[in-house]
Amino acid sequence: MNTWTNSAWFVDLVSSIREAIGDALSEIEEGSCRPRTEMFVQRNGLHAQPQTLSDRVLVTELGKAMTRDRLEGRDLTVYDELYSILPSTRRIRESLFSSALYQNVKIPPPPPVITDGRIPAKDFWDEINEQVFVIRVDE
Repeated sequence: MNTWTNSAWFVDLVSSIREAIGDALSEIEEGSCRPRTEMFVQRNGLHAQPQTLSDRVLVTELGKAMTRDRLEGRDLTVYDELYSILPSTRRIRESLFSSALYQNVKIPPPPPVITDGRIPAKDFWDEINEQVFVIRVDE
């Protein structure tokens, strides 16, 4: 295991994303949230048939997509509509734009430095995916 996975900034990030996903799961069960979320997902090409996904998988996949897009340096404004449907997902965005994340992970565009000692985005993705987004069935 990498030493940075025990650092306060990473533990806080994992915790805040998990909490936001949990809150979004509660939100998606309310009234018209699920159908509106499905329409958002289809319209933005995030999943071809979101109606086949459970609430848990759908919300988790949204969090994964946001995280991947951030690590690839993409613009997250595509998710602005989602924040009005599932307000807790805004906290995922806020976590992904923390200064600690940018200081520690190589997120494009790279800063103008000769050597960059930050964590490669791929290594970070592997760890955050394992700790936050991999769904384990309780035994």
